[in-house]
Amino acid sequence: MPLIQIWKWGQGGKERSSSFPGRLIDACFEIKELGFSDPHDITVVYAGENNVVMSGDPLIIIVEMLFEKPERTPEVRQRLAKSLGKAVKKVIDPRLVEVVIKRFNPEDGFWKG
Repeated sequence: MPLIQIWKWGQGGKERSSSFPGRLIDACFEIKELGFSDPHDITVVYAGENNVVMSGDPLIIIVEMLFEKPERTPEVRQRLAKSLGKAVKKVIDPRLVEVVIKRFNPEDGFWKG
């Protein structure tokens, strides 16, 4: 159940369109090893308020709460980063995009109810 945060999105940009979160979710489903079966298991949020974007600032995608599993190898996480980055570039090219995938071990503290 990853959380995908979009930082430095700017105000009124194309990346804030209603289709943008769906593109990111679709990009996650392209990586079969992640084992996603329901789009509702992935949360996409626009992080921060009134993100001030300076010329040349990258749009930043941060993925958190991606549970550690044996099949989620560094290679798989790298493919996820690339898939998300390419999905973003289809909407906002030529702006620079950075994608970060953070590991998460639910044994370190997690509750769902």
